[in-house]
Amino acid sequence: VELFVEETRGASVAYNNRKVETASAGTDYGIGIRMIYGTEVFYANTSNDDEEHLLQLIEALSKTKSDTKASIQAGKVIQLQEKVFPSLHTVTLDPRKIGQEKKLSILKLADETARAMSPKIAQVSARAFDSVSNILIFNSEGLMVKDFRVLSRFSMSVTAQDGVELISAGESPGAQRGFEFFESLDVASYAKTATERALLMLSAGY
Repeated sequence: VELFVEETRGASVAYNNRKVETASAGTDYGIGIRMIYGTEVFYANTSNDDEEHLLQLIEALSKTKSDTKASIQAGKVIQLQEKVFPSLHTVTLDPRKIGQEKKLSILKLADETARAMSPKIAQVSARAFDSVSNILIFNSEGLMVKDFRVLSRFSMSVTAQDGVELISAGESPGAQRGFEFFESLDVASYAKTATERALLMLSAGY
């Protein structure tokens, strides 16, 4: 039996046509239960972490394998041993401690840079997103593993127009880093690249 517990907080700001389109933040929480019988795998999920509820789910899963003998021993206590894996990504600025308004200045810069390159730029949209996940994994063999995941992404789309013809191009860099990702991001360079590509395709004549 394996339990996978995840709590993820995500936050994003979307800027479209020189105004904030959306600004949102929320938390998702869930528990996955997996039972493995040889080559067969049974799965259930829930957002209710009540112990009795989880035991009922495990019991229900065990009954899906009709030829399995009772392998769940009620009341059996397993001593968990944590296995630690070194983190491959360093986070210096937890995005949960940074206000959403800090993202807005980045999005405005992207918009201004793209529009300044040509009067043919008809639309610019940009978005800054981050998520922080706390993960716990336990199994009936006594293994416990923790994981802390931080993801950050900047994306933008630039639309160039000539008469009735519209061409869009975009950039979408991201990394497993905190808010330091946005602080070190060369937003103007990405905006210029997306804009140049849109203008080039607009002038291609195909």
